[in-house]
Amino acid sequence: MPEENVNLQNLEFPKSVYESIARTMYPNIIEFFKNEDNAKAFEEWKKNKAS
Repeated sequence: MPEENVNLQNLEFPKSVYESIARTMYPNIIEFFKNEDNAKAFEEWKKNKAS
């Protein structure tokens, strides 16, 4: 089967797809940031990314 080039630049999904992903990930994100070390590591990452 020949390889196809797919342009992902303008790929769009229905809003429901984004909402489903958010509902799935949200509890894990909250749990992650409850840990003080994770929150500090994220702040450090943001600071390094900005420079």
